[in-house]
Parts: sequence; structure tokens; C-alpha cells
Amino acid sequence: AGPSSDFLRALIKAAEKCDDFAVFENEVIKAIIEFKWQFNVSRTFTKYSYCHFVMVVLLTVDALIVPDMIAAGTFELQSSWPALVPLVLASVINVCFFYHEVNQAYAE
Repeated sequence: AGPSSDFLRALIKAAEKCDDFAVFENEVIKAIIEFKWQFNVSRTFTKYSYCHFVMVVLLTVDALIVPDMIAAGTFELQSSWPALVPLVLASVINVCFFYHEVNQAYAE
């Protein structure tokens, strides 16, 4: 049941086919799920949660700065590029999310 094990994925598919999820009440299966969560999934979940938070902060900063600059008539691409940095960084994080999701889709 290591990081690349398909055991749980196969178990889920079998339970879905039978429409019986009682197997997940088994203590051994619970222990395997807990182990995978603690040593594999929780780190990834935490990392992506922090990335999501940073992305929200960056987009909020960008949403507060750029419209004010445009309204004041001071937004020019040559001199206002620092205002676009949060948007670019948020876009990079979003591409990382997309890459992760594509990898997950192909893993199935």
C-alpha cells in the first residue's frame, strides 16, 4: 500500500461495482487508509492548501491594485508591471494545480 499502490483504487472500483462499501469498515482497510493519509496524502493536501491560500492572497492583491491604477489613469504596462506580478505568480500556481489534476486523471 505504498504511494504508487493501486490497491485502494481497485478496492474502490470493486465496491462501486457491487454498490457495497462495507469493506471500508474493516479495521485493516481503515489502517491502510490512515497510513496512506499520514505518510502520503496529508503532505500533498497541506502543500496544495497553502498554495491555494497564497493564490487567493495574490489574486486579492492584484484585484485591489490594478483597478485603482486603471481608474486613476496611472496604469501603463511599461511602468506598472509590478502590479501584474501577483497575477503572474497566481497563474503559475494555477498551472501547477492543473498539472497535478492531469496527472491524477491519467493515473486512473
